[in-house]
Amino acid sequence: QATAVSDVAARSGLSLSLVSHHLRLLRMGGLVAADRRGRQVFYAVADGHVAHMLSDMLAHVTQCDVGAPHGHAVKPEEKPAGEAGRDTPIASLDR
Repeated sequence: QATAVSDVAARSGLSLSLVSHHLRLLRMGGLVAADRRGRQVFYAVADGHVAHMLSDMLAHVTQCDVGAPHGHAVKPEEKPAGEAGRDTPIASLDR
């Protein structure tokens, strides 16, 4: 599903210019596709292969403690309190 740059910026809490710059780089790399509608640019994952890769990366991040050496998996009960936000999938930003 295509999402406007302004929506990505608002959901992520990052500046519009930073998000726009990084999405432009991803487009140049063939990872996302852009669609200009008037003054807004909407971005979507370029194809099924890229979507699968992103899904795998999100699954990995939610299963591993990214702060642990070599990304070792950490059981939820072993995580220190206050780190629950680190497991929020990027897809949840689409609400």
